[in-house]
Amino acid sequence: MPRTRLQTKSDSEAKEGKKRELEEYAQAHFKYTKLFQDQADAMRHDPEEMNASHARITAESLAVQSSTPFTPMTVEYAQKMMVEYARRCEDKPQTFDELSIRILFL
Repeated sequence: MPRTRLQTKSDSEAKEGKKRELEEYAQAHFKYTKLFQDQADAMRHDPEEMNASHARITAESLAVQSSTPFTPMTVEYAQKMMVEYARRCEDKPQTFDELSIRILFL
């Protein structure tokens, strides 16, 4: 059975959609790979300070966690957190503590 013009257009649109989706994925992969490489470079630069910073931030996080009551996560809250994480990924850490926070929570 020959394909109609409508089927061909639909196939073309589907291929373009997949191509856009793949391009978005590739861009996100590159962005986050670079982000983690930059963080690894900073940690290699001064591993002792990075370890000390990581210990400070971990201790602070555990103190906050132990004093905060558990609440179940809603879909809306999870979506809000994802938006906030994406925003944080745009910020450049200026200190080892900021870098440690990023590593622990992103």
